Order: sequence, then C-alpha cells, then structure tokens
Amino acid sequence: MNKLFVVSVLAGLTSFAGLANAVTKSATFEVNLTVVKTCSVSASALSFGSADAGTTTDLTGTSTISVKCSKGTPYTVALQSTNKTGDINGAGVLKGQTSGNNDTVAYQLTRGSGNVGATVWGTGTNSWTPSNTAGNTETVTVYGRVTGGSLNVQPDTYKDTVTVSVEY
Repeated sequence: MNKLFVVSVLAGLTSFAGLANAVTKSATFEVNLTVVKTCSVSASALSFGSADAGTTTDLTGTSTISVKCSKGTPYTVALQSTNKTGDINGAGVLKGQTSGNNDTVAYQLTRGSGNVGATVWGTGTNSWTPSNTAGNTETVTVYGRVTGGSLNVQPDTYKDTVTVSVEY
C-alpha cells in the first residue's frame, strides 16, 4: 500500500509541475454606451373664454408648456402661429370657423402678463432660452392677450394652432 501511495503522490506532483509551465494568452474588449441628447415637450390649450361682439375690454388667457431635456442640454423654445406664419414676434390670428366668415381676431403671446413690460414670445430672437439644464422638467406659462376693441367681428368661434418648437 505504501508503494501505491508514493506512485499517486508522484503522479500528482508531475501534473502540478505541468501547470507551472502553462502559458496564458489574454485579450481585451471595450464596453461602451452612447447616450444621445433628447427633449420632450407638452402644452395645454390657451383659451380667451367668450366675449360679447364689439367688446372693448382686453381678454387674457394662459397656457402651460412643459419641457424636459437631457441633463446638460441647452435648448430654446419657440412659438409660431399657424394662421400667421413667418411672424417672429408671437403675434397670432384667430380665424372664424363658420364658412364665409373672413373676420379675424389678433392676439399676442408673451412670457409675462400685462401689456407693459411683457416680453413677446415667438421665434428666432424672441424664443425663450431657460437657464435650467439640469435635466429636470421646466414648466413655463405663456400669456395671451386680445386687445380690447378688436372684437368688432361676426359672432363665431375663432381658432388658431400654435406650434411649440424645442431646438436643442
């Protein structure tokens, strides 16, 4: 039995000695991820309510715009009236919805309430650039104003669509 034990130990040592002379080859590979910038935007309707034809009182309304862009992504928000394309000053036109009604009601979009000191909100240099680029949702109020005296129009429902564009 002693001879069997010696032979087993010698066989084990020979195997271990073979591992000591083993050669190891290696390779590396890269792990990567590309994170692309993105923004999302939503907006609520702006309603001026209802008014008597010929009213001379200013009408106001508000809308809320929410924008969320990737952390560190600067962006601007522009507003453009569908019925008055090309105007960069946030001016829009509401058109009557009844066939044959060619009357319009002008309105103005701003980043502040009131006639004096309100900043027009449109396109180009009149776009809004928020200071927050932390990747949080930014919510801002759009103010709309119909100037009194501009309602000498046919009774009807007047509408426009404003496109909110986020450039990033």
